[in-house]
Amino acid sequence: KNVHALGFDERACVLACDVLKRGIPRGRASFDVIFLDPPYATLPDAIEHLLANACTSGILASDCLISYEHDARVDKAAVDALAHACELDHIRTKQYGQTIVDYLIRQG
Repeated sequence: KNVHALGFDERACVLACDVLKRGIPRGRASFDVIFLDPPYATLPDAIEHLLANACTSGILASDCLISYEHDARVDKAAVDALAHACELDHIRTKQYGQTIVDYLIRQG
């Protein structure tokens, strides 16, 4: 509904799936934006594996923005390590009660 409301019907493709089980679907154009909202019990290690595969597979656009939502109890150092391991820049963190959203970007 949001894609339609913004007039992006011709430019956007929304994929809603469990990427922790299936991986990020391949065979499409590269992704410009990824929203990761895994169950809060999911550790950053699982997300790191997912993002590392995405980065090396070529399915992320060169300036892909990744929004990673997680429990506030996840250690900031773990998120920084995830970003570093996947060659992503950690550009912003927003906290909403017990929820944190980290914004990561792939440069170049």
